[in-house]
Amino acid sequence: MRNNSEADNSTTRRMTRSQTKRMMRDTQPPRGVIHNNQESSRKLATRVTIKKQKIIDKIYAKIFKTRTNITNIKLRITKLGLESALLGIKCRSFEQEQTQLEMYLEKAFLQ
Repeated sequence: MRNNSEADNSTTRRMTRSQTKRMMRDTQPPRGVIHNNQESSRKLATRVTIKKQKIIDKIYAKIFKTRTNITNIKLRITKLGLESALLGIKCRSFEQEQTQLEMYLEKAFLQ
């Protein structure tokens, strides 16, 4: 037989759904906020990948102006696995990177 006194009830009482939600919200950091050093590195990484993607897009645009068959170009590039190679290039400057990307693409069309 259980004792239903006030003291016993207060310790074993289950929280309501709204109370648990409130507790979860209080303990979690606000969404979209990344703390200190994590934030800067993640921002930098996305900025770099966006710049790389822009370079790749420019080069694609150059090719599409000169070549008529776009699907053929896409096939050739994917066959060589160039997309990953292009994104994997790490250079000190973006100009250097751009020339390297162009060289890769030239190789793709020579084969």
